[in-house]
Amino acid sequence: MDALMQWGTDIVVALQAFPGLTGLMEFFTFLGTEEFFLLLMPALYWCIDAGLGLRLAVALTASGSLNELLKLAFHLPRPYWVDSRVQALGTEPSYGLPSGHAMNAVSVWGFIATQLKKNWAWAAALALILLISLSRLYLGVHFPTDVLGGWVFGAGLLWAFLRWEQNARVWLGRLTLWQQIGLAFVVSLVYLALAAGILTAMTGMPDGGSSPDARRPPRFARSSALTTNVFPTPLAAACTSAATSGTSLPAANASTASQTQRPSANEACPVSIMVTGTGDDSVASLADCTVPEMLDPM
Repeated sequence: MDALMQWGTDIVVALQAFPGLTGLMEFFTFLGTEEFFLLLMPALYWCIDAGLGLRLAVALTASGSLNELLKLAFHLPRPYWVDSRVQALGTEPSYGLPSGHAMNAVSVWGFIATQLKKNWAWAAALALILLISLSRLYLGVHFPTDVLGGWVFGAGLLWAFLRWEQNARVWLGRLTLWQQIGLAFVVSLVYLALAAGILTAMTGMPDGGSSPDARRPPRFARSSALTTNVFPTPLAAACTSAATSGTSLPAANASTASQTQRPSANEACPVSIMVTGTGDDSVASLADCTVPEMLDPM
């Protein structure tokens, strides 16, 4: 897995060597976000085809829900979490595999193409899928394997949706309103139970590799190599200075840190850290150098 991640990181770094594309890539990324689809679906519903808009909403909901479960299950990092060469041109709080943008792009744009049944629609859908996926690599938030995984799961979901949608609509049409509401409630409980089960199973497991500290999400970021992307300037300076001089950062003891008042983002680390080496050793010793404001809930 580490060799595969290294290969993926090299590709991301190579793509980021082309400057001046950040704005364009952020635009293509936006075309794969839930925010954009929340603009697209009402437009389809009110202006083109109400049935198409509703079915697209169902497809997007299924894709997003499945993607979140898969991210928890695979528990794998993003490029800028693990390699300081990668510029964090975008940030995400969730795990990496599979790419939600790639998965949603295949599910949504692929679904629209199947309904329009035009060559230009297929060409546009494929172009959007490729550009949205490329943008995720360029911004440093996904490995190529994350994107490939998104394509595979997105295509599988799209196939299943087209295969069983009509039968499901007929079956749901036979249910009363209260039965439909009850079914929706049960499905929601099942989803929550699956998510809780995955989180329970992952308790105590390292994030995506053999090293328990090597692949933490940004809310647990600790590497001095990442300070320019993660930490505010005063804290970055403190951590970098400690890493190079072998001194400890002035702060409360770790055992009493939870009892002290939360410092602001511009104050020093909330835990005492002793840096005793250089290079990889010094980076490892900064494992608890975090910003309290970044410790957001899941």
